[in-house]
Amino acid sequence: STPKPSSAASDVYKRQILNHQLSGKSFLCSDRFTAADIWAFVAVDFTRAIKEPIPDLMTGLRDWYERVSKRDSAQLKL
Repeated sequence: STPKPSSAASDVYKRQILNHQLSGKSFLCSDRFTAADIWAFVAVDFTRAIKEPIPDLMTGLRDWYERVSKRDSAQLKL
């Protein structure tokens, strides 16, 4: 059987996918902010909260995260 990647490796792979999808784009699925961006933001924000920063080489993901985190709705804290 094929060994499963570790959780950390899986998280990096998922962030690589997001980075690729966001390269050269403002948002994930269209030219406007959608529910896909909200879900992705929550996931990426959680990884940052557990001390897993976005790698410097993931410029698409990092730039998108910085843009989305400046939105008024992202500033709300529960």
